[in-house]
Amino acid sequence: MNITEQNIGLLESRIHLSFGPETYNPRVEKTLKNYRNQANIPGFRKGQAPIGMIKRMYGQSVLYEEVNKLVQESLDNYLKENNIQIFAYPVPAEDSPLVDLEKNDKVELVFEIGKRPDFDLTLPAEGQVTRYAIFADDAFLEEHISNLRKRFYEDAYPEKSASGDVLFIRLKALGEDFEELQPSMTTFKLDEILDDSLKQALTGVEKNYEHVVKLSQFFTSPDEQKKMIRNESASDELLASDFQLTLTNIMREGEAEINSEFFAKIFPDKGLTDYESFKAAVKEDIDAILVNESLNRFRSDILKEILQINDFPIPENFLKTFFTKHAEKKVKVEEMEQEFPNYAAQIKQDVVMDKIMKQYELTVNYNEIVDRATRKFMEQFTQYGLNLSYEEARGYALKQLENGTGQEELYSEVRFNKVLEHLDTLVSSPSQEISFSEFRKLNEA
Repeated sequence: MNITEQNIGLLESRIHLSFGPETYNPRVEKTLKNYRNQANIPGFRKGQAPIGMIKRMYGQSVLYEEVNKLVQESLDNYLKENNIQIFAYPVPAEDSPLVDLEKNDKVELVFEIGKRPDFDLTLPAEGQVTRYAIFADDAFLEEHISNLRKRFYEDAYPEKSASGDVLFIRLKALGEDFEELQPSMTTFKLDEILDDSLKQALTGVEKNYEHVVKLSQFFTSPDEQKKMIRNESASDELLASDFQLTLTNIMREGEAEINSEFFAKIFPDKGLTDYESFKAAVKEDIDAILVNESLNRFRSDILKEILQINDFPIPENFLKTFFTKHAEKKVKVEEMEQEFPNYAAQIKQDVVMDKIMKQYELTVNYNEIVDRATRKFMEQFTQYGLNLSYEEARGYALKQLENGTGQEELYSEVRFNKVLEHLDTLVSSPSQEISFSEFRKLNEA
């Protein structure tokens, strides 16, 4: 086995790999013997078939299988032994020779790799990042109280639908081919339904009303239909199928009157009777929430500052080639050229995240991923007027993970939160008071 590495650019290399039959034949012979020992061939006792027959039946497929395994193992070992951390995985070079073992018994291959940068992590100095102490000002309080009035409007969740209402609906694809698909939840304004007959069918009906629909009755665009059922990879057959629509809730806009009855709905144990005491109670609640808002902003600003002061290169040519030719979801070349700065920013953030995780020995375990998925399901169902217990939501989460859906995304979310929480303990800064209205302008800037 001969492996050599050739640098071709910043953090980019070509790995040349070559070996002959003296390397792969022993593995092929061993595998064929195992095949022989397990083979049940008519006319022969188990394990007694002639090895020549086994070679004729399985030799070629075993040969290529063992060569492929040898290539992968050799690349993995080379990277491990030389402590080379890479992006994605080694990809065949465009000029790599084709392997045809019927014409040439020597294997020669060329792979390209993009190396992850190695750097010493620098943290922001004390006071370099501002920690805001956010408080609720009168303008925000009035806005929040207005939202509470809408939320606790007596007819906010009527029994029957009417023009202007927002419908909370569950959609389940019908047909044997789609039995395993989970229902999707969405909302739709009754007046915005495209199909007039469906609009009429959903007017004046109660919760739990069911109706068979087509997605085209809501949207003509396939992309919009995919978004509606939260399935970006939905097939044309799925989009064209019938769906069971279930009306789970109805929301109507309006504002509750400001009186003691309204105060009691928000604060049932405080016995509030006048607007000023109610406003003071709302401020107390909001200020407690804004503590977390302040903390989240501080953590986010720390990460941004770390990305600015830790400037490091990435293998741009390799990454552009990988995303346009080898990634599972390939990107068009022209789109990659235009969007690469955004890709690069996300890649650099991931590199910093991994660096912090490793340097401070942080880990993400499976239970944390399950918990994250569970809470996301609870939040999602709450948006559509349904309350799931933690155990019910956990059941959905486990099923999602068993199907291999979203685990990588969930890991990234848990890792992100864990890194930000740890950064909060590493960087100190005096606090600066700021009203929520000013803070919101700061975020919009």
